[in-house]
Parts: sequence; C-alpha cells; structure tokens
Amino acid sequence: MLFDLFGALASPTAAREGKQVKQVNHRHRIGYNRRVPRLLVLLLLLGSPGFAAPHWERLETRGGISVYRRVVPGSRVLSFKGECEIEAPIAKVISALSDVTRKREWVFSLSEARLVREPSVLERVEYNRSSAPWPIHDRAFVFRALVRPDRAARRLWIGLESVEDPAAPAEPGVVRGRIEKGEFIVEALGERRTKVSLELHADPAGAVPKWLVNIFQKRWPLETLAGLRRQAAKADISAHPALADF
Repeated sequence: MLFDLFGALASPTAAREGKQVKQVNHRHRIGYNRRVPRLLVLLLLLGSPGFAAPHWERLETRGGISVYRRVVPGSRVLSFKGECEIEAPIAKVISALSDVTRKREWVFSLSEARLVREPSVLERVEYNRSSAPWPIHDRAFVFRALVRPDRAARRLWIGLESVEDPAAPAEPGVVRGRIEKGEFIVEALGERRTKVSLELHADPAGAVPKWLVNIFQKRWPLETLAGLRRQAAKADISAHPALADF
C-alpha cells in the first residue's frame, strides 16, 4: 500500500495535485498560526483568577444577617460568607473580637480557645477546638491571625490561615482541620453602628462527607454573627483604651 502511494505521487498529475494540496495546507497553516495566539490568550483569560470567578450566592437573610456561599475551584468544600450591622461602636466590636478568653461565648460550636503565641500586637497564633456530636470527632484548628487596621477609614481587617506550631501539637481523638481562608472585616458606619463581614473556607478533614460539611458550615456565619452581636451588647464588654480613637 505504501509503495502504491509513493508511485502515484511521482506521476505528473499527482505532482500538480500535490502542489495544490501543499498550497492549501500552507494557507491552512497560516490561518491556524494566526488563530493559535488568540486561542492562547482566551485560555489564559479563562484560567486567570479575575476572569469569571465564582459568584456569591445568597442563601438567606435572617435577623438582619445575610449568608452567602460560593464554589472554590479545586475544593469540594464551599466557602461561606456572612454580613450584618451591629448597634455598637466599632471599638467595642473589635474588643469583643479580640478577646480570646471569651470567644466561647459567641463563636458557633466553639468548645475551647486559647492563645498559642503573640509575636506582635498585629499578629497572633490561636488554637480553637470545635465540638461535634458523637460519633464524629471534635475538630481543632491552629491558625495565624493577622490584623490590618485603617484608622483613617475606620476599618479593620483580620485574616486567618492555618499554620503548624510546636506549641499546639496534634491530639489523640481530635482531628486537625485547616482554614484555607478566613477573614473578618469590621467597618464603622457611625459612632454607634458597625458593619461586620466574615468569610470562611475551612476543611474539617477526616472522613465526614463533604456534602455534610457544607450543610453544617452554612450555619456558622449566621450563628457566629448573631453571637457577636449579643456579645457586643453586653455591659461588661468595653472598648479597649488603645481603640478609643478608632
């Protein structure tokens, strides 16, 4: 078969036809080469973080607290966000947020919280443990909290991300989860009104099905912000002196 093909291409008619085929192929290659850069640019745009990023989907608004979720590429665990306004000065809300010793009073499902280390006033490492119903094991999270205040805008950002720390080793019977991304944004809306937004993308790890994780975690923003609102309203929560002019 191969010899017949080479013989046919050696004939004059085949040579003319072959020349025409080469011209068509050449034009095709030119068109292809012109299209390839455009295709590459399109693929790069589609793959860039800022292009067609997953949108937040509103789940519910209850008691003035709005809860959202969105898909995180590459993860079966959803990211959740909550937003609300609190009738309290921003300095008092920040004080409630920053007091590790009283976090159990308002953070949803939190059974233990302690300070691991505090390298500076704008950075610390925390240990948090969340209780879970039997037969599911409790989850523990060790994370770094970075604080970025903007006094001119009367705005505070707190970023959370899991870390390893020798002062908080793994414990038997407790599963170590990971906070992939977490943040609190606190903004003054006036002298006695504050807006709080939180976002959490956390994987509790272990054998719990991810669909069940997503069902449980969608409650976290609602319950935690409701708890923070109650906490900021307590008479024994006072603004820290360092935040008096915030």
